[in-house]
Amino acid sequence: MPDAGDLPVLKAIALLGGCRGPVRVSTQSLSTTLGTSPQTISRRLKALESAHLINRMIDPSGQSVTVTKGGEEVLRREHAEYCRIFSRTGGHFILSGMVISGLGEGRYYMSLDHYKTQFRINCGFEPFPGTLNLRLNQQSIPV
Repeated sequence: MPDAGDLPVLKAIALLGGCRGPVRVSTQSLSTTLGTSPQTISRRLKALESAHLINRMIDPSGQSVTVTKGGEEVLRREHAEYCRIFSRTGGHFILSGMVISGLGEGRYYMSLDHYKTQFRINCGFEPFPGTLNLRLNQQSIPV
């Protein structure tokens, strides 16, 4: 996980298109965008590169920066956290995926009288004789 101050730099690079491919950036332009010094941006870029969250290519005319898969994952986790903060679903989750077949073991256990009795006592209903197996889409899996 990057330092809290590194995240805005990673986000700025992504907003410039760094998740799709290399983008040309300068410490001066990023410092203006983020309201900090070029020296701070330089330190942040080195930290992001050391953490393998970005790749940098430096040449005589400047530098190109690309967000790595690891960097994208950090941004996705941040996005998921903001979605939970600002979600209007009142703490509920919306899962999307595909129903798949299981091993059939759920049917066995849910048919045993002991299990059915415990469900009736503790949950107030008799369980369905099986389980619902879902293969969740990546967006539904919290990180």
